[in-house]
Amino acid sequence: MRPISVFFPYLPTSYHKKRDQARVKLGQIFAKVIQARRASSVKEEDVLQQFCDARYQNVCGGRQLTEDEITGLLIAVLFAGQHTSSITSAWTGYEMVASKTRGPK
Repeated sequence: MRPISVFFPYLPTSYHKKRDQARVKLGQIFAKVIQARRASSVKEEDVLQQFCDARYQNVCGGRQLTEDEITGLLIAVLFAGQHTSSITSAWTGYEMVASKTRGPK
């Protein structure tokens, strides 16, 4: 992500064009998985199943989430986890180096 993306996420830059193309490809990949999951009679115990089973309660007539909505949520979960892990690893490394007691004495 580029700093300009925070303020102008739809600015027609080459970086945003690549991002948008990648989003389409991810959407195609996830669409196959979502369709297969919805067609299956097996109920899994994972976040994808939760998204597939989710329905709007007070808006949109109680409809299910669309494939595009589920794809957006899956991408958010995927990258949120990566971002969190990166920050946690960086801070852990920093604290290990900064600490004078790096291990058992």
